[in-house]
Amino acid sequence: MCSSSRTRKNLTLRKKKMRRLDRWINYAGNHRSCFSFGIILIVIHLVLVAERVYRYRHSSAWIVIARSSGQCLHFNCALVLLLTLRRSFTWLRSKGMDWLLPLDRTIYFHKMIGWLICVFSVVHTLAHIINYGE
Repeated sequence: MCSSSRTRKNLTLRKKKMRRLDRWINYAGNHRSCFSFGIILIVIHLVLVAERVYRYRHSSAWIVIARSSGQCLHFNCALVLLLTLRRSFTWLRSKGMDWLLPLDRTIYFHKMIGWLICVFSVVHTLAHIINYGE
């Protein structure tokens, strides 16, 4: 009796885990353009930071942080404007690029890039203030 109730519990736990996995797979499949855009965005930021770290490797750490966040700030300020170009998105949608870029969620990503601009601005300013104090 106990072993059969344990196996039933194990089966229900496995079913619940599979349902969660199935839901996650469905969610990821439905939002693959958001995931791809996010991954591309993260990779671009990492490349920008790596380039600034390499270029200013002989400077102090606060200069490197300030320059890296400033470079990401330049990129994000240009990107925030691109996310409002409706005619360009209509053209990209007609070319079939909606599988890679989240063309229907541009307002959401516009807000997200705005928050990134705020974060990088604070980091950039604080790094310069701390560097000035040293």
